[in-house]
Amino acid sequence: MDERFQRLVDNLREANKEIPFHDSTQDVNKLSAIDKECIEKQASGAANKLVELFWQKKNAPLRIGDMLDSLGFTVVLNDSFNDDQLSGALAINNSVDVERFKKMIMLNTKDSTEHQRFTIAHELAHYIFDAVPEQKYYEAYYRTDEERNNEVREYRANKFAANLLMPAAIFVPRYRFVAGQLSDQRKVHIILSWDFGVSITAIKKRIKELNLGEK
Repeated sequence: MDERFQRLVDNLREANKEIPFHDSTQDVNKLSAIDKECIEKQASGAANKLVELFWQKKNAPLRIGDMLDSLGFTVVLNDSFNDDQLSGALAINNSVDVERFKKMIMLNTKDSTEHQRFTIAHELAHYIFDAVPEQKYYEAYYRTDEERNNEVREYRANKFAANLLMPAAIFVPRYRFVAGQLSDQRKVHIILSWDFGVSITAIKKRIKELNLGEK
């Protein structure tokens, strides 16, 4: 599995270095509807390929730690971020001497576990879409405020993370089952949050994205 998964990610990275809007900071809301749809398809297409290979038993939540291990990433918990809204950072091919820190994702320990999982998936998107494989050094930061979320690369990374952690093929039937058992919308959100290991905010956004009928 590890070799197949690494090969898939390497192929995605190689293909995506030539895509439109590679590592782009353009405002996604100023693009045409066709270009915006293209970016969303980039995100969902890559996430679905990873889901197909890694989610073999279709069981939630995604074992994202195993996924990172397969790719040789080290996760570092950081309790000294000066900015509370800085959720994480990706560093590839940095100058540290220790080999296992050459591919690293740092997480803000002040965030919940659910939020940290989303941050990991978000940073993985930057690794796949925005970092050129031959590039000597690349870094990306994830903020949870609205300051940069409209940038193409941040918008795409968020879409990728949602598709990876809450794949439509798994999320939709689970949502319909839980919603069919409970009339309390809040309880539905809580159960899905447990199921998929993401925040309730992420669950609400995914329900809206998939047009599942909640107001």
